[in-house]
Amino acid sequence: MIKLEMLPLKPSQSRMLALQLKQEDAEYIKYFQPFPFDSGEIRKRLVDARKDCYWGIFCGKKLAGIFMLRGMDDGYEIPSYGVYIPREWSGKGLSRLSLLFSISWCRVNGFKTLMLKVHPKNAIARKMYEDHGFLEVGVDPKNDNIIMHRSLAEGGRKRRVAYIFQP
Repeated sequence: MIKLEMLPLKPSQSRMLALQLKQEDAEYIKYFQPFPFDSGEIRKRLVDARKDCYWGIFCGKKLAGIFMLRGMDDGYEIPSYGVYIPREWSGKGLSRLSLLFSISWCRVNGFKTLMLKVHPKNAIARKMYEDHGFLEVGVDPKNDNIIMHRSLAEGGRKRRVAYIFQP
């Protein structure tokens, strides 16, 4: 049996993570752009994180993905979720696992809403987010990513329709 764990990422793992991100197929990783993929930048983010959280998903000793809740260190009241699962680990439910963990973590820590951004062409991710109660609330003018929110209140998964028109 392979041990499956979700553990906080350590600054000492920044080189391993940077290498994995840089080695990933460019077409596969094109929608995941949370920060530069150099080890110095990743290390700085992990060292400086006070409220922001970065986790690794480990299958045995292999890094099978990362996910994060960010923005809190910058004063935002709504955490921003992000996830990356390497191609070799995709299709095993790890993104969904990280999303459910993040929803629970936010609830335990008193957050009322969770945010994420998804590229409009990333149909698989977008469907998963919609299936878990995320609704479109806008578009990021910097990159045209769809901004989605999910209420973490009781019944937050109920389907609702929201229309946001931007000039």
